Amino acid sequence: MLFRVIASGSNGNCSVIKGTDEVLLLEAGISRKRIVQGLNELKIDPKELKYIIITHAHSDHINSLAILEGDKLIKFKIIATRETLKEIEYLGKNDKRFVKVAKKGIPIDFNRPLTTDSFIIRAFPVKHDIAGAACFSVENIKSGIKISYVTDSSELDTSFAEELKKSDIIAIESNHDVQMLKNSRRPAYLKTRIKQTHLSNKNTLQYLEKVINERTKAVFLAHLSGECNTPDLVANRIDGLRKYLSEKKQISFDWVICRRDSSSSLLTIDDGVTQISGGMSNHTYDPTQSPYPENPETISFLKYKKLRKSNKITMSKGIRTKIIKGKAVEKKSDDVKDFF
Repeated sequence: MLFRVIASGSNGNCSVIKGTDEVLLLEAGISRKRIVQGLNELKIDPKELKYIIITHAHSDHINSLAILEGDKLIKFKIIATRETLKEIEYLGKNDKRFVKVAKKGIPIDFNRPLTTDSFIIRAFPVKHDIAGAACFSVENIKSGIKISYVTDSSELDTSFAEELKKSDIIAIESNHDVQMLKNSRRPAYLKTRIKQTHLSNKNTLQYLEKVINERTKAVFLAHLSGECNTPDLVANRIDGLRKYLSEKKQISFDWVICRRDSSSSLLTIDDGVTQISGGMSNHTYDPTQSPYPENPETISFLKYKKLRKSNKITMSKGIRTKIIKGKAVEKKSDDVKDFF
């Protein structure tokens, strides 16, 4: 299994997964040129690409779909929820190529796996501000290696939290620092939207503390805000969690920061051996050079909100609307002070 995040952030998203016999993309929010370049760097022939998984129909996730439609080099079908396919088809009012992409798309239902030649793909609902938004797990049929991927969500469905526990690789959003967002010059409505539709650094760490286990090989932190976050800050936080879990539970895992300006580290798993090369990861991180060691934020990893199992996130059929059924309840336990 091979995994790399080619691009991540509000300026465009795209990741590549290569199994034994098949290549998938997660998102197509960057230019065709960057996609081809990213594949070539991995010595992957673009002709090997068969499917592009789309989490939702915001522009930074689908920008190049129209350009790729009819491409002589890249032949693909998108995999997305039915609501997302409708959203993409709706864009055909401005560009008919989106209609062609959507019509050829393969719909996937929540909690009903879709199987390709090499992968088992599962979709789960997320809390975002567009109909059909989803997160995904991709499992290699031959090796059993599973990647779970979630961005653009302020809350995780409990069924997906359980899926994360069964994953070898977790790619999860760590969008913003709460204090940086509060102090930013962004208008109040935008700050509210971000808090309601994206995971903060703190939220992400709280989820990860609960789902990382002996199976977890690597965590990719993605979709970092350019104004309200920094790679160094996210590295400081995830490295703190890594040390904490190592001491408390004797759990060891690698982490990778997905920068906005370059491709991430390359992760490969071959015969059970995990290798991470290039990019920003725990293998290249020097905590003594971090600008955040003296005044770190104290976070309790054992206090977080989650949905009841009977109250899962569900999406309405309306365009750009959603319904969250049931109230979130707070699970209380001992606060972990002086964590950092």
